[in-house]
Amino acid sequence: MVSTPNSEVATMDTQQVEIIGRNLLVSACVADSIEVSEPIRDRGIDLIIFNDTNEQGSFNALPVQLKASSKRSFSVNAKYAKFPNLLMAYTWHSDSPTNARLYIMKYSDAINIADEMGWLKTVSWERGGYSTQNPSSKIEALLSPYLYKPGSIKSIMKSIS
Repeated sequence: MVSTPNSEVATMDTQQVEIIGRNLLVSACVADSIEVSEPIRDRGIDLIIFNDTNEQGSFNALPVQLKASSKRSFSVNAKYAKFPNLLMAYTWHSDSPTNARLYIMKYSDAINIADEMGWLKTVSWERGGYSTQNPSSKIEALLSPYLYKPGSIKSIMKSIS
């Protein structure tokens, strides 16, 4: 929620939350000297991040699936396993820039968290995915290593290349 000039409170729709979340991620990439491209069509990849100035002189690009939320939320979906080297980016509190958080990790890290939580043995997972709109303190602890810090996106890219 944001305050409007006349002190009314406005609720953002999901598109607004998605736009703010995407721009939070893009800003973090730019801060890490990583370039960003947006696919024209949405086929499961929201952004492509790339480093065209790495030490080896090669082009390194990774697909990113973004999950933006105005609250706290964590989800994993089996359909994304088909994308090699997919990164998952989760933004929390996207509607409140001073409280916003960005978590970024490899898809395999998200799967490991889901496994640790026992989600991969549920009916929801058999149907294709699992999500929570109220992550427990255990999930928050498992996510904490992936909280964005300057340089962390570049480090993830180096670990994959």
